[in-house]
Amino acid sequence: MNKNIKLNNKGFSLVEILTALAIGSIVLLGVTAFMNGGSVSYRTATTQVALQDDVQETMNYLTDLLQRSMDVVYDEPRGILYMFMPKKDGIHNEYEVYYCIYDDTNDKLYIDQRDVISPTSYNGGLKYTTPGYTEDDLLSEGVTAFRGTVERDPTTNEVSIVHITTTFFKNNKFRSSTISIRPRNRDWVYDSTKPRFYDVIS
Repeated sequence: MNKNIKLNNKGFSLVEILTALAIGSIVLLGVTAFMNGGSVSYRTATTQVALQDDVQETMNYLTDLLQRSMDVVYDEPRGILYMFMPKKDGIHNEYEVYYCIYDDTNDKLYIDQRDVISPTSYNGGLKYTTPGYTEDDLLSEGVTAFRGTVERDPTTNEVSIVHITTTFFKNNKFRSSTISIRPRNRDWVYDSTKPRFYDVIS
């Protein structure tokens, strides 16, 4: 046995241990920050996708109603969009009206539907006077702004195009959307003995 071999039983010094701990802490902090950043990015992307889905669903629904309409009136002071259309069964001089009501107090949009035989079927008026909608009629929440603009032919007063702008706010995210729709039933033949829907509302 070689007695000249010296065993080195010396351990790590305090400086080496502290240096290793410092390096490990820096690495751990970097990994944690990266994971937190990824989590925030994921939540942000998820929120934006959910908001976009809500906006798209609402605007698609309004687009479908506006395209089916033969007359559209927007009551700006009350935030109500009137959409008149022939009943789906196609019976002449039978209509239905959809009311899109903006509740600016609670940031909600509602849709209420009623059948109409003629513009005078509600004792001479179709103005939405009774808040008859319920939560079952809710179209969308988080709507911070809703506005409609109806362009009419200066000669015939027929609806030529309707612009709808909405602003949504959910989970600290804003999203605005505007649609411009040309009603497909604007050439529907009215009963000349009855007042036009536009005249009744306006």
